[in-house]
Amino acid sequence: DLERQKQTRNQVFAQELGSLKDRERLLDEKFREALKRADKDDTRPFRNPLDID
Repeated sequence: DLERQKQTRNQVFAQELGSLKDRERLLDEKFREALKRADKDDTRPFRNPLDID
């Protein structure tokens, strides 16, 4: 029983670790894409959406 619990714990840990790595990769891709868009759209000045009156 203890061995089965240990295996289950290890499986859950490995799954969570893989999920975190995938999440980190996705966030990195989104960040790089946002940087590319920010570099392309350099002609217009920044407008704060809260300042629109």
